[in-house]
Amino acid sequence: MVSMATQAPGKGKTVYHLKATLTDRDARVKGKPYRVIAIPPERSLYELTEAITDAFGFDFDHAFGFYNDLKNPYRSSESYELFADLEEEEELEEELEDELELTPPLPQLAERVPGGEDDPAFLVTKAALELDPQVLQARYLEATRTILREEVLARISPEKHAAVQPVLQEFIETMMPAEEELEESLMLDDSEAKGVKGVPIGEAFPKLGKKMLFLFDYGDEWRFVVELKAIEPAEPRARYPKVVDSAGQAPEQYPDWDEEDEK
Repeated sequence: MVSMATQAPGKGKTVYHLKATLTDRDARVKGKPYRVIAIPPERSLYELTEAITDAFGFDFDHAFGFYNDLKNPYRSSESYELFADLEEEEELEEELEDELELTPPLPQLAERVPGGEDDPAFLVTKAALELDPQVLQARYLEATRTILREEVLARISPEKHAAVQPVLQEFIETMMPAEEELEESLMLDDSEAKGVKGVPIGEAFPKLGKKMLFLFDYGDEWRFVVELKAIEPAEPRARYPKVVDSAGQAPEQYPDWDEEDEK
C-alpha cells in the first residue's frame, strides 16, 4: 500500500461521504464489506481511488476506471479511466511522446514522402482522415443489404421473387451485424472516457444517490459500487480523506492459491 496525502479543507468547506461496497460481476451488492470515505469534492477521482484501495488494504498498483453502467462497464455512457498500470505510467507517457514526435501533421508528412502531396500513401491517408463515420456506417449498411438481396435472389427462380420478399427482408435483417459489432469493425465508437487525475469527485458525483461502478485491476476485476451517501460540513482541523464507517473484512488482493487448495 502507498501512504495517502491527507489535507485539512478550508473553513466552510464540505466533504462527501462515499460508500464503496465490494460487489460481483452482476452488480448484486452483498452489503459487506464496505467502507464509507469522507473526502472533499474538489479532490480528484485518482485521489478517491487511492482512498478506496487503501481502505480495503489493496496495493494501488493497477489501472482502473469509474463507469455509470453498474453491470457492464463497456456499455457505459459516462466513464473515467486510467488506461495504464500505475507503475508503468511514466514509461508509457515517454513512449507516447516519442510516438507523437514520429507522427507529424499532414503538411509535414507530405514533405517527408518522396512524391510530396502527390504521393499515393499521403493521398490515401489524407482522404481516410476526412471520412465521415456516420456516412461510412450508413453506406456500409446499405451496401451489405444490397449484396445480400442480390446474392439470395440470384439463387431463386425469378417468378418466385415476389413471393419470397417478406421472408427475404426478415432474413437480411437477421444477417446484419449488431450495432456494437459494426462500430467495432469500423472503429466508430465515439464514446470517450475522461481521465481521473483532472476530474474532481464533485463532477462525477453531482448529486446524492449517484452511483458509479469502480473497476480496479482489469485482470482480476475487483468491482465496487460507489455511492454518494451524504454531503457534510468538514470537521474543524480534520484531515481528509478518512474512513468514517466500515463493515466486513476485506478480501486479500493477492491470495495464496496453494494455501486455498490445501484447505
